[in-house]
Amino acid sequence: MPHSPEIFQTITIAVEGESYTAWSFQKGDYEENSESSGRPLKMRCDISQEADVHEINNLYSYFGICTLD
Repeated sequence: MPHSPEIFQTITIAVEGESYTAWSFQKGDYEENSESSGRPLKMRCDISQEADVHEINNLYSYFGICTLD
C-alpha cells in the first residue's frame, strides 16, 4: 500500500549533565542518507552555540548546534 513515511531523527549530545540537540530532522523517505544529498552525515558540533535552523538545500533544513561539513 503506498504511503508517505514520516521519519523523525534526533541526535543528542550529553556533556557534564547538559543535553544539546545536535541534529533534529524529519525525512519523508526510507532512502539511506537522503537527508544529506546521498552522502553520510559529517557534522561539526560546538556546544557553545545556540541550536538553530540550518539549511541543507532549497527544500530541507534541520535544527541543532551542529553544522554539516
